[in-house]
Amino acid sequence: GVNHALEIEVRPRLVGARGRQRHRIPVVGADQLLAADRLLAREAYPQAIREYQALRGVEGIASDELLMRLAECARAENRLDEAEKTYRELITTCPNSRHVPQARLLAALTGPADQRLAALKALDADSIPKDVRAAALYHRAHETREVALYRRALEMCPEGPYAVAARYESAVLELAASDATRVRTALGELIELSCSTNAFYACESLRAAAGSLFAAHRYREAATLGWRFEKTYP
Repeated sequence: GVNHALEIEVRPRLVGARGRQRHRIPVVGADQLLAADRLLAREAYPQAIREYQALRGVEGIASDELLMRLAECARAENRLDEAEKTYRELITTCPNSRHVPQARLLAALTGPADQRLAALKALDADSIPKDVRAAALYHRAHETREVALYRRALEMCPEGPYAVAARYESAVLELAASDATRVRTALGELIELSCSTNAFYACESLRAAAGSLFAAHRYREAATLGWRFEKTYP
């Protein structure tokens, strides 16, 4: 399976409709934050970090917004210890922040592996936003390879960023089931996913379905999918 990073909205909540300022923020600070956000968007992480660090303690600049951005920069640079530390700082110092659920999820994913499952399970609660809860379910399933968890993630956010991955992973696991009905259902799911607009999972679904049919000695059907695979992915 493919491990996914949760998409985090890092746009500053500084400007309202038609450019009206929502908060009384010093122009220099606001401009510096927007400049840092542009650096982050361009993946210029060291420069963005310097700008964000310079804004810590500046009046009117929300600490949780800075911490989330700093953690995301560290995670993007694969400095996972630093990322986890910063997520946890946000959780501790800004307990009412809108970013806390996401920070808890990302702290679990960047933290020690032996604590991950417990931290992810703690996010399976009604108080957690559905998108974060579905992401936690997906990552638990990725760790445990439990079809039921993938299915719950899919049911919770059927159009979310993990939906296609959850469908694919659960279908692949179901191919190994002893129940022929479950295997047929999984094959149908993979063939449907092979028409997905997600190119990666469309390719992998077609490959998995063809391989399963071949292993089941259904050579004609496997050959049909194999021909389609070669034509689509030469």
